[in-house]
Amino acid sequence: LLLASALATVVSYRFLRTKQTVPYPPGPLPKPIIGNALDIPLKKAWIQYIEWSKQFNNNIIHLTAMNTHIVVLNSLEDIIELMERRSANYSSRP
Repeated sequence: LLLASALATVVSYRFLRTKQTVPYPPGPLPKPIIGNALDIPLKKAWIQYIEWSKQFNNNIIHLTAMNTHIVVLNSLEDIIELMERRSANYSSRP
């Protein structure tokens, strides 16, 4: 029973993972179910975000925590571009 549950979890995780239609920015590889929740520091998180930005050579990084997508913007230029110039694209999203 335990083996069947583990197998069903792995298969469903891989199935859900392949249904991703939006190409997210690069980021650390998430763990099953919890995502990157344990990778995000509780204090001075910006230091880790800058490290990931350098590691992935991108000012925009993507994380997941408990099936919630998190996009981190590490440059003022990207913030202005997304929040001011493209705000109409994102204004109806939660």
